[in-house]
Order: sequence, then structure tokens, then C-alpha cells
Amino acid sequence: MDLRGYGWSRGMSGSYTLDEAAADVLRTADELAITRFHLVGHSMSGLVAQKIALQARGRLQSVTLFSPVPPTGFRADEAAMKALNAVIDEDEAAGRAITARTSSRYGAGWLRRKLTIAREASTIEAKRGYLIMFTSSTISGETHGLSAPMHVVTGALDIPFYRGEPLRNAFALAYPRVTFETIDDAGHYSMLETPVRVASIIEKQLAG
Repeated sequence: MDLRGYGWSRGMSGSYTLDEAAADVLRTADELAITRFHLVGHSMSGLVAQKIALQARGRLQSVTLFSPVPPTGFRADEAAMKALNAVIDEDEAAGRAITARTSSRYGAGWLRRKLTIAREASTIEAKRGYLIMFTSSTISGETHGLSAPMHVVTGALDIPFYRGEPLRNAFALAYPRVTFETIDDAGHYSMLETPVRVASIIEKQLAG
């Protein structure tokens, strides 16, 4: 499903908080009469998936996270927030961010396509709201009570925050059944860079 302000939910506004996003997902599952389910999340939605997993841990069969924000959150000082807001407002800043998250390995055509996707996928209001969400939220509570297996997938060509040892340590400390996998040929956008590999990883988790 698309979060408020994104994709097919682009016309839905909200407070863009972690609690709201988690509640929307669980309400959707209820309306579809899905009692047990697998969760898949990417980047900031990896934080949302963790929140859902702890709120509805008895309903979870597995959690698969691609390049996720760790449970400790994404802490950003004033300078970092200025840079992240520039990514929302300025194509040049967004292009630099995309290039950094793919180790500068793609050409101008792909960069234009990725930037178009980013601009058309969501509203400015949603972008700003979720930016505040994932730079000010952490996952707390009885994380060790999550019995469902969690699989964290990182891209070897991503920026260090989304693939480094601190991220792995944060997940390992929080969740008892976490496993890790690296996609050597992907950066932050593995679903676009290596779609067959991503689909295969998800299928493996569902089958398990």
C-alpha cells in the first residue's frame, strides 16, 4: 500500500507521523480481512514496518526490510536538515543525493528518470512531513518480544548510513531473529537497480 501523500494515496493528507502510518497499514489489513501477513518495507518505510511489527507482533509472519532506517532512527542536526530539505526543493540537490546513494555509477538518463519518479511520486507536504518523522522517531519498547523473523537487505553501493556496521549493530541489538544480506550490485534503490534479485529475496522470505 502507498502511505498518505504517496502514489495512489497521493490525494490523502494527514499528520505524516509514525503512529499514523502504522495505523493506516493495520486498518488496511483489517479491511481486507488479512489476519496474518508478511511485511516488506524500504528506507523510511522500514521504520514504519518496525513500528507495525511491534504493535501487531502476533499477526506477523516475517519482516523484510530493504535499506531501512534502523530502530535508532536517522538523527539529523540543523545542517543535515537543511541539506535534506534542499533535496525536496532543488533538483540539483536531489540529483546529488541520488548519485551518492548509487555510488555515482549510473548515467544522466537514469538520473533524470529517478528524479522524475521522486518528484511525481509524492506531494511536497508529504515529503516534509515524513522527513520530520524519520529524523525524529525511534523504535522503542519490547523489541526482543518480536518472534517473527526479520531480514535486513542492504545495498553495497549505498551511503554508509544505510549499509554500515552501526546499522547492523542497531538491528542485532534490537531484534533476536534478524538476519542480513547484501546486494553487491545495488545502492539504495535496489527495487529499481536489481528488481529480479529483490523479488527473489521477497519470495524466499514468504516461502520460509
